[in-house]
Amino acid sequence: MNLQTNKLRSGAPSNPIENRSKRAIAPSPLPVQQDRRGISFGRDFGTPEQIQKITIPLYGVLGTLVLIDFLVPREHAVFIGDSIPGFSALYALIATLLIIFVSKFLGRGLMKSEDYYGGRYD
Repeated sequence: MNLQTNKLRSGAPSNPIENRSKRAIAPSPLPVQQDRRGISFGRDFGTPEQIQKITIPLYGVLGTLVLIDFLVPREHAVFIGDSIPGFSALYALIATLLIIFVSKFLGRGLMKSEDYYGGRYD
């Protein structure tokens, strides 16, 4: 009797991926709260209070950087966007949103259903 047959008879999963998926996940010290999309804030991002403590100062830093952009001298602008205050921030925002929406659009066409390759135990 070979090792593969021994594993099958003992009831242990022979696929290493199955072994990995059956491991226990360590409990998180943070409370787990999920939004409507199933994102768990406690384990992934922190509690909503922690997120708000971080985001408010970050928005302040971003606003300060845009205000500083108005103080930069623009006599020797090479591109037309260089002469407009706040253009680079607006350009980055539009580019980021465009990347997100295009990738979501492409993902809908490229994504396969969960049972594309057949059932789980077929």
